[in-house]
Amino acid sequence: MGKRLASRIGFVWFPALLAIIASCSTDDNPTAPPDSDVTAPAAVTDLVAAYPTVSSLVLQWTAPGDDGSTGAASQYDVRYSTSLITEADWAAATQVSGEPNPKAVGVQERLGVTQLSAGVVYYFALKTADENENWSSLSNVASDTTLQAPDAAPPAAIADLAAIKPTAHSITLKWTSPGDDGDIGTAARYSIRFSLAPITEQDWASANIVNWPPTPKPAGAADSFEVTGLEAGVRYYFAIKTADERVNWSPISNVADGTTLTVTFSWSPIGGGMHATGLPAGVFAQIVYGGRLIAAGWFDRAGDVPANMVAAWDGSSWSDLGTGRGNSMGVVALAVHQSRLIAGGGSSSYSESPVCAWDGSSWISLGPNSNSVYALATYGDLLVAGGFISYGVPVNSVIAWNGSSWSALGPALSPRSIPSYSRLDALYLYGSQLMAGGNFTKAGEVLANGIAQWNGSSWSSLGSGVNGGTAPTVMAFGEHGGKLIVGGAFTSAGGVACSNIAAWDGNSWAPLGPGVSGGSPTKVTAIAVYNNKLIIGGAFTEAGGIPCSNIAMWDGSSWSPLGSGMDGLVYSLVVYNGQLIVGGTFATAGGYPAAYIASWSE
Repeated sequence: MGKRLASRIGFVWFPALLAIIASCSTDDNPTAPPDSDVTAPAAVTDLVAAYPTVSSLVLQWTAPGDDGSTGAASQYDVRYSTSLITEADWAAATQVSGEPNPKAVGVQERLGVTQLSAGVVYYFALKTADENENWSSLSNVASDTTLQAPDAAPPAAIADLAAIKPTAHSITLKWTSPGDDGDIGTAARYSIRFSLAPITEQDWASANIVNWPPTPKPAGAADSFEVTGLEAGVRYYFAIKTADERVNWSPISNVADGTTLTVTFSWSPIGGGMHATGLPAGVFAQIVYGGRLIAAGWFDRAGDVPANMVAAWDGSSWSDLGTGRGNSMGVVALAVHQSRLIAGGGSSSYSESPVCAWDGSSWISLGPNSNSVYALATYGDLLVAGGFISYGVPVNSVIAWNGSSWSALGPALSPRSIPSYSRLDALYLYGSQLMAGGNFTKAGEVLANGIAQWNGSSWSSLGSGVNGGTAPTVMAFGEHGGKLIVGGAFTSAGGVACSNIAAWDGNSWAPLGPGVSGGSPTKVTAIAVYNNKLIIGGAFTEAGGIPCSNIAMWDGSSWSPLGSGMDGLVYSLVVYNGQLIVGGTFATAGGYPAAYIASWSE
């Protein structure tokens, strides 16, 4: 009976207990379940991508909290793309593997992202979740570019190198340009070499290097280059290597070969040369006029033909020009002005005219009196003369004839030294500028030192001009390799050591190798270009340290003689009918009688 009573009491008590428990929980004091956290971590705002390599980047950011900016979050989702990441395309971005477990709020996080492509811009963003997977909003988007991969691909080897167009001293090479990487893009440079035997990879380093090769063209373009300074009648072998901007060199090209032409070069007299009776004979000026070679100087016969200071050569015989220039002091300058041949020279008195014009049948005086004219040139419509001059105007070394009268061309030139007058020895039209050379220090008020240029209204200098020697003087002008060539008697140009010959590029002076030496005194008095080579004449025994008797040839890199040269001074050079014509005070050329005028052919 006691057990039965206990059962009933238990039955009655348990529901009552439940009622009491229920009464302790009301809407005014709820107890939240443990899984009701709805606050997401704060969004990361300082994500940075840095430290790029060719295949990786490092991400850095500050850890957010679990709930906003408190506590510690549970996980990260880091993603990247090659375009800007937004909430709309978050799902399409690539997820990074190996994200770290979030640290406590405020601690810096770091994650390396690998297996990226080289040279690509990547964008990164992340989201953070707490333990209930409440995800933060999108972080700021960070970006950086992986490094370019090292260029290990060299240009392709040239396979179609050919040697064409041989001359006595040059061979032209042609080929198809390779690329930067194989046959793609544009390479950076060439190395061209030549030898007297076939070139292989093994002896590439010992082959001769060609200076100043061309810059490569885009892949597939036709390229060419003329190799100069070669010997005549010699077989040469050529090869090329190509490099990219990383100096990855291609294999050697195919080897091309060619033989320079065999030439016969020699000195020859011209029609028996010039002769004089009681005169210090010589040929001092030459010009091509009306299809004939005009030679002028001090002589009274050309071959067997009487000729007073001026004669014409038609390729087979000499003829006079009327009675010649009626002047006892000879002719030292020639020019063509308004279709007339102009001759200039000295005068023994003010009754003689130093400048005369040949109209095709007779000589006409262009001036009433003067001292001497040493140079002539045409400048626009003007005939310009230089020397020791006084034409009814203040003494000046440069004057101009406008067709009816003479006038000074700008301010006078100032003398360099005793005697107390300036002398102008050379005039030359270089582009739009008239060059004047001689023995003077100033052109007007401009410090010029032997050389000045006239632009039509004023004189200007060419650097600091020429200096050095007893009487530094410019005596001859020419052009070669796109530069103005200046010869004379000087040891420096623009402060640069230059032995009597120098080049002006429009901004600065440069020597032509060691120059010339050994004359008494040494000087360069004539300049011309023959077969693309620079020819100079004057008074010297060496050019570039090589024996050269008063005449020498410059190929752009070195000097060489023209046979055995002349036994006297050279004063004039001109090219006529494919031959180099040389005038001066020599009796022999190449060891053969030449009588003041000779031709060189090759």
